[in-house]
Amino acid sequence: MIGEGARVLTTALAALAASLTAPALAQMPGSLFIPGNALSPAPQVAQAAPAQALPTDYDSAFRAMLADPANLDLTFRFAELAIAADDLKGAVSAFERLLIFNPRLTRIRYELALLYMRLGSYQIARGYLEDVAKAEEVPADVRAATQQNLAEIDRRLSATTFGFTAQTGVRWQSNANAANSAGVVKLFGLDATLDPGATKRSDWNAYAQASLSFAYDLGTQDRDTLDAGLQLYGTRQSEVSSLDLQVAQLDLGPRLRFGGDNPLMIRPYVLGSAVTLDDARYFVSYGGGISADLPVTPIFGVEAEVKSRFRRFHLSEARATVADKDGWEHGARIGTRHALGPSDLVRLGGSITFANTKAEYERYLEYTGELVYFRQFAAPFEVTRQPWLASLGGGRTLRYYDGVDTTVDPSSTRYDREWSLGAGLSVRFFDSWSVNLQFTQQWVRSSLANYTYTNTSGTIGLGYAF
Repeated sequence: MIGEGARVLTTALAALAASLTAPALAQMPGSLFIPGNALSPAPQVAQAAPAQALPTDYDSAFRAMLADPANLDLTFRFAELAIAADDLKGAVSAFERLLIFNPRLTRIRYELALLYMRLGSYQIARGYLEDVAKAEEVPADVRAATQQNLAEIDRRLSATTFGFTAQTGVRWQSNANAANSAGVVKLFGLDATLDPGATKRSDWNAYAQASLSFAYDLGTQDRDTLDAGLQLYGTRQSEVSSLDLQVAQLDLGPRLRFGGDNPLMIRPYVLGSAVTLDDARYFVSYGGGISADLPVTPIFGVEAEVKSRFRRFHLSEARATVADKDGWEHGARIGTRHALGPSDLVRLGGSITFANTKAEYERYLEYTGELVYFRQFAAPFEVTRQPWLASLGGGRTLRYYDGVDTTVDPSSTRYDREWSLGAGLSVRFFDSWSVNLQFTQQWVRSSLANYTYTNTSGTIGLGYAF
């Protein structure tokens, strides 16, 4: 059926996005979930157990620290409250003042390095980290994090930087072809029984995805860069070979930074993509957009994006009317991220998409909302030294079409209601390697029985990132 290819593509692309979420967050520079990462919203400053009641507000902590500047606990407490108040320079001054009284405090040098990295003063941060690396009595986790941050500084000070992530594995789906579970559809307004080859079919596939990013430092004071990204994704089905899918997308554009400690980042870009289905060209697209990221506070940020692309579908004997989908697709999304603590993150977002296709019955307006919770935790029984990352989320999609498809039902206009629920686990056993598990459940209800289905999928993959 004509609608089936589009539904399969949508399902596959959604699975791609879901499969990338947990491992990408686990490896992404600036993520909450990199142990010892200097860009984490909440550096580990409250390490010493206090022997006295400590102040609970910024002003009281500041006065108490000035009254007893050599007191380690009071200085740590003020630094913690200063960071929470987004006063990173105040925390730096407190720690540097403490070093005057005791220059041998290696942990303070480490915390200063983290703060200077967040302030963008990488050379100063490097000096403190090198002091930590030379010290003899340093905990193993701090020493490992020091080496990671030194490597991160080298990466950020380089004029040209590269990033790479890859994942490969297997996925099982209970309804790989997104067919009506009851086996009954509409054909020219009448009920019809699906051909046995078009009914709901479970299947396995092998998949692989890779993402390559490139950034060139433009030499500006705000460290603006020219970014390029290449994303590749492909599947091979075990039985339903007509669903074999390959996707390639390339984007290019500058990343501009505005502001100081928490800069607004804006990135205009152009993009192009090509998609094949069943080893035959399905569509090509080109367009562009602009994205923005604003870290409002160290624990709360806002992301937004607007983009448009033109899609041109390829006619074939198997898809004689697929050109009806030709046209522009416009989209906008906005999302927030909020750190509930050093190990917990919540993302909430919404988007709207308008597909202005050539045929009215393929033209639609779509609204989507999603909520995802991430938690990092220590590996059970110390199976690995690296922490694990779990995720749990769900989404709701409403989709309204403009016209009737006379080949399906000349008296009904299509509208869809979709729920999705997913859970994931990323197990990092080396710094760059992880095993990623994903479970997803979809429920799609439509005004036309042809597009009503459910699908359960499970994925296991091996990921790599640097």
